[in-house]
Amino acid sequence: MDLEIASFVKVRQVGFAFEKSDLSNVPLTTGGASPVTETLASASLLTVGLSGGSAFVGLNADTSQAIGFSVTVDSLALAVIKPASTTDARSWAALSGVVSGASFVAPPSLPFHVSATGLTLEINTKDAVGSKFVDYSALPGGKLTVATGPPRPGTSPSTGRSCGPPGRWT
Repeated sequence: MDLEIASFVKVRQVGFAFEKSDLSNVPLTTGGASPVTETLASASLLTVGLSGGSAFVGLNADTSQAIGFSVTVDSLALAVIKPASTTDARSWAALSGVVSGASFVAPPSLPFHVSATGLTLEINTKDAVGSKFVDYSALPGGKLTVATGPPRPGTSPSTGRSCGPPGRWT
């Protein structure tokens, strides 16, 4: 899939998956030596996953005058959890991803270059009310699996994490 937003964001040849489902018995914790725990009886889960491809955010993409940020995405998964109860305003987000390359792109006239390879991103947010986060390791199977789109022919997601069925990783 290719995506362009206002000539400022360009995503090329990325696998994409989007799912909405329900979760029950979601384990929450404050973590630490003396954690306070809670089990959320029912919640909604929204996941968005990307596999492969590249993205550019900036100006003049695909030209010698491009200036912005470029990444090569191996896999990226976002999970958003909200309680099913409309009286509970808390929410949690988790983001996990592997980027094989990232760089700041600039015209040749700008003597500035920054790049990185093999980046891993893991974010698990706490709610604003009770400072608890979702304990994904306490879910059945010890993890949450997020679809990231179909793998390209002859490839599989290479994330350094345990892989599930093709196009899924955890």
